Amino acid sequence: MGDLQKTNSQADIVQLARQEAYSIGHYGRLHRDYLKSHRPVLYLSMLQSGRLWAYLAELDRQAHMRVEFWVRQMGAQKGITEALKAHEPVAWVGKMENIQARTEALVFDELIYR
Repeated sequence: MGDLQKTNSQADIVQLARQEAYSIGHYGRLHRDYLKSHRPVLYLSMLQSGRLWAYLAELDRQAHMRVEFWVRQMGAQKGITEALKAHEPVAWVGKMENIQARTEALVFDELIYR
């Protein structure tokens, strides 16, 4: 039993070192939790092969890029400008939060919960 515990702790250290090499943000953590809950075989396969953390870091980067792009695009389409921000900051915040929520819903459907 002692050997089994030693092997498990060594594997945990290796996994922790791999995890620390990559920075996964909010979207990466959400996807990791999704994989654990809904796709456990894929999660364990990626974890054991050492591909999980790089995959989650890249997914997080892509999700952030998409949200930023869509917020800018939708804001421009809706006419949300710096002038609105200067003259009606509360209205600007409300509109931008609405756009942020809509774009995150798109990212959740396309990247996170698939």
